[in-house]
Parts: sequence; C-alpha cells; structure tokens
Amino acid sequence: MIRRSFLHALGAAIAIGALALSSGASASPDTSDDAGGADVTLGRFFSLISGAKGQTRDRETLKTLFRSDAQFMYARRAGGSDATAATLPSPDSFIDVLVPMYERVGRREKPRWMHGDTKGDLAVIRVQYDWWDEGNAGKPIQGMKFVTLVRDGGAWKIAFMAWQDDAPSAELPASVTPAHAPSAQLAR
Repeated sequence: MIRRSFLHALGAAIAIGALALSSGASASPDTSDDAGGADVTLGRFFSLISGAKGQTRDRETLKTLFRSDAQFMYARRAGGSDATAATLPSPDSFIDVLVPMYERVGRREKPRWMHGDTKGDLAVIRVQYDWWDEGNAGKPIQGMKFVTLVRDGGAWKIAFMAWQDDAPSAELPASVTPAHAPSAQLAR
C-alpha cells in the first residue's frame, strides 16, 4: 500500500516539475552560480524547524521557503499496521500542524547527507537526516525526506516534500487525521 502512496507522491512531484517547466521556466542545463541554491534552501528549512523545547520558530521566514501550492506527505508504519500516509495540502497546514508540535517537544532535525539532481529550474533531492526531541532523550532517530524544489522568481522553493522516519512508536499527529483536519487526507 505504501508503494501506491509513494507512486502517487512521485507522480505529484513529476507533475509539479512539468507544470513549472511548462509555465515558462528554463529547460536549459543549470550553469548559474546558484545551482546549489536548492541545498541552501533545504539547509534553511532544517535550521528553521529545529530548536529547543518552547523555542518559537520563525513561521514567516519558513513560509518563504515554500511555493504557495506546496504539498507534504508523511509516510508512517505504526504499531505493526499497514503503512499510512498523511498529507498536508499547503504550507499553511504544514506550519499550523507540525511547527507547534516541534516547538512543544523541542524537535531538532539535522541532515546526515543530501543527494540530488537539478535540471534547469527543477531540483529533486533525497535527504537522510537525524531527528531528536526531549521525548526520545536526545537519542537520534533516522529519517528520509524526498524533496522537489522549483526555482521560482530566482529563488529555490520547496514544491513537494515526502518523509518517513524510523521512530518505532511515533504516531501520526491527531491533527492530520481526517477526524481532526478536514483538509488532510489519510490514505491506506
């Protein structure tokens, strides 16, 4: 089942890239000095979502890293059940749902490595990262993010992000299940 959800997410990422290219973005190879700018955008993302328990995150700056139509998917296999994927349909939903939780538990994320490709105004990057908070006593848990970025108005913006981590007991936040957030979708 996760394969179907992943394929839907991958299809969405490809569609977003195709839309960006068809809307006038250059399809020529990237030879500019800011070809690595997609990595810089992701570095800023990790920096902005990370912090001590109770530390307020800079939501306005975080929002500038996303396209207004960006989408997010959290894949999770919890309690031996079938894989599930919660989607957050906008940057506002990501910020409104996850950032308060990150502030409450003191979540920190740090990339272990990033690998990706760029073609013109499209970048696809895979990030392996560690995360920890006060709930896991600072013991890092590994995760993987797949991120599609589009150069939009000269800046690299996150258009799609899917992630999964290895936390054995982490559950989907109640606020991203259909019963609590009508705009979120839970796929099985």
